[in-house]
Amino acid sequence: MTRWGNPVYAYDPPVQSRGRLALPAVRPVVSVVMPVFEMPLRLVERALRSVALQDYPGLLEIVIWNDGSRRRAYNAELDHLASAVQRPDRVFGVRHSPHNRGISAARNNACKLAHGQWLMWLDGDDELPEHAVSHLIEVARRRADTRLVLGQCRAITSDGGAQHTNDRFVDVWRTTRGSARDPLLSTVFAVHGALVHRTAFWAASGFDDTLSHGELTDWFLRMMARLPSEAVAVTSRETYRYHKRFDSHSAERAVMERARIDALRRYAGGVGLRPPRTIRFKRRCADTGARLYDLFTTRGNPVVLAGDPSPDTTGHPSHP
Repeated sequence: MTRWGNPVYAYDPPVQSRGRLALPAVRPVVSVVMPVFEMPLRLVERALRSVALQDYPGLLEIVIWNDGSRRRAYNAELDHLASAVQRPDRVFGVRHSPHNRGISAARNNACKLAHGQWLMWLDGDDELPEHAVSHLIEVARRRADTRLVLGQCRAITSDGGAQHTNDRFVDVWRTTRGSARDPLLSTVFAVHGALVHRTAFWAASGFDDTLSHGELTDWFLRMMARLPSEAVAVTSRETYRYHKRFDSHSAERAVMERARIDALRRYAGGVGLRPPRTIRFKRRCADTGARLYDLFTTRGNPVVLAGDPSPDTTGHPSHP
C-alpha cells in the first residue's frame, strides 16, 4: 500500500533570460480520484495507463480507493498495477478499505487523501484521452477565479461511440439560472471529465455519502447552484472516454433514474424555485446524449415561473 506524504509541486527548471535567472513556472498538482470495487483488473489497468500517459508536464497523483474487497489476490494485483505505472511525475497510491461504504463515500475518502489543488474523477472502467489534464488546466488558468471546468465525454459502445458536446447547456444556464428556463432544471448530462478546485469541492460538502447512484449528478447540480457564473468554464474538447457496459454500476437504470430525478428536485430548491411534484423522462438528446425531462405541477401543468413569458419548459436549447 502506498502511503501519502507531503504534497509535491512540479515546475519547469530555471532558465536564463537576458543574463538573469528566470523563475520557473509552477504547475498545479492534479489528483485523479478512482473508486473501485471488484472492478475487472484489465479495465483498471487501462484506466491507470491513460493517466500515466497524459501529456501534462506537471505532477499527477492518482488516488485509488479500493472499497472493501476481501480478495487478497485481487488487492495484491491492484497494488502491483499501481506500482507498475509509477514514475517520478506520476504518483499512484492504493488505499484498501476494510469495509464497503459505497461509491459516494469511496470518492470522498479518496479526495481526503488527495494533495492536488485540482481534482478530477475517473471510474475504473473508463479512460482519459492523452490531452485531458493539460487542456483542462489550460482552460482553468485563463481566469484566476475559475473553480470548475467542464469538458466533454465520449461514450464508447461495442459498435462505435459518439462525443457528447454539452457546452451549449452551460451557455444557456449563464443567463437563465434561477428561472423556469434554466436548462439544469430538466437536463442530466455526463459530467465526467470535469476538473474542480479542491476548495470549491469541499465548500460544497463533497459527495453525498447517502447516495448509491447518481452521486455525480447530485454533486454537479449542487456545485452549479453554488458557484457564480464566472467561476464555471467549459470546453468543447473531449476530456473523458466512458465505456458503456451492461454490467456496470450505472447500468442499473431504474435506481439511477430515481436518483437523478431527486437531484433535479434538489437543484430547483437550491436556485430558489419550488421543486416540481412530477418529473417525467422525455427523451435523450441525439446531439449531446443528455437526458431531457419535463417538469409538471401537482395539476399536471408544465412548471412556469410567475412572470416568465415563455411556457417552454424543455429546459434545453433547440435542436434541429
